[in-house]
Amino acid sequence: MRNVIVTICLAAALPACAAPPAPGGVVTADGWSRAIARAQPGQTLKLSGAFPALDIKGRNWSPSVTIDATDATIDSLNIEDSSGVTLVGGVYEPSAPRPAKAAVQANRSSRIVFQSVKVRNAAPGDGIAFAASQDTEIRNSSVDGARNCSGIFTSTGVTVSGLEVKGCRIDGLDIWYSHQVTVEKLSCSDFNLVDKHHPDCVQLLSRKDDTPTSDITIRDSIAVGAMQGFSGFDHGTGGYDRVRIINNTARVTYATGVRLMACRQCEVSGNKVETLDGAQFRANIVTDGDTVRCGNVIAAGAGKPGQNDPRCRR
Repeated sequence: MRNVIVTICLAAALPACAAPPAPGGVVTADGWSRAIARAQPGQTLKLSGAFPALDIKGRNWSPSVTIDATDATIDSLNIEDSSGVTLVGGVYEPSAPRPAKAAVQANRSSRIVFQSVKVRNAAPGDGIAFAASQDTEIRNSSVDGARNCSGIFTSTGVTVSGLEVKGCRIDGLDIWYSHQVTVEKLSCSDFNLVDKHHPDCVQLLSRKDDTPTSDITIRDSIAVGAMQGFSGFDHGTGGYDRVRIINNTARVTYATGVRLMACRQCEVSGNKVETLDGAQFRANIVTDGDTVRCGNVIAAGAGKPGQNDPRCRR
């Protein structure tokens, strides 16, 4: 009976009949499509070598599949309509322009983790991005060279920790139309300003006639160089709810160190702002709305004295 079953499986070429790659097995570019099609919940796929652009579409794993790309270089990775993927390591460098796309991105997906990934030379495309996704993370990763180095768009439940961005043409991290986002230990430096935009280390944005961007925490992060620091401007788009910008450092050439406008139940505290040499205006902290402001330090710069906020009372 066993021989009959094996013969039928081989003849029908059914994916379910084939054993998945053994844990610890190495996957090369030639074997990617087969390996990801047969991946089982909780399995680890170990990638090795050079890979073209990769896609994961319409796949759901619980527990998550781990893609260990520590020993791989990959053109780009696109995840769509999927859940349960942890990506670890890898160098991602698009071989062709990807305007309006990121080198590593997840769209309409959940339970996605990007850990220790390195994106290089992604411009004119973006670096790392989540769109219309939930329960996602970026951990201890880096982007060096991109239009916008990273972005979170129409997403909920996102954590960004230990992200380093350099060579950004516009922004370091955009948080647009999103909710329940925590950013900590983000580093922005050495921006490459070739586009006609005001660059921000972090930029918040809400959309008119939509739920305002809300429940955002940005802490223990640093912005250094020709950029604005941490900003949430309002252009009649509804402002923000429950945003906390705390214990960050902005050493910048632009006038905005921290700016948070039209914010309800918000806090700006413990931030340090310094003006770099050559700046036309002193870097400042500007807030309005229902925002608690305390413990911030603005250093003297551009011919103007410094300013300290009152101490915080907890």
